[in-house]
Amino acid sequence: LHFARGACSKGAECQFLHRLPDEKIAACCPLTNDIFGRDRHRDHKSDMGGVGSFEKPSQTLYVGGLPGYTKEAEDAVRREFGEFGKLERVYYLKDKGCCFVRYKLRACAEFAKEAMIGQHLTLGS
Repeated sequence: LHFARGACSKGAECQFLHRLPDEKIAACCPLTNDIFGRDRHRDHKSDMGGVGSFEKPSQTLYVGGLPGYTKEAEDAVRREFGEFGKLERVYYLKDKGCCFVRYKLRACAEFAKEAMIGQHLTLGS
């Protein structure tokens, strides 16, 4: 979890894995836990926080606080969220300042959610 947030200070001494999830890692993660080993619950939290529900795979993230739609903004979402795994779809609500990012793997969505909390997009390349 600290690695995903860019806050692990232990480096090579750390006992936890420091890598992005892939299909092999995702296959080992039961529906009852998230990629970090935290217990998932029956229902999602109403504020879209928490670790998610074991009732659904939860591969889609809501991303708010975005600028109005431009090709540059959509490209920034694809670039920055794409760092955490293969994207299936980015659905930008052009007049709402938000989008939905869907990953191929639930584990990648969970990792991206933790890594991008409180982050701002970098427009441009």
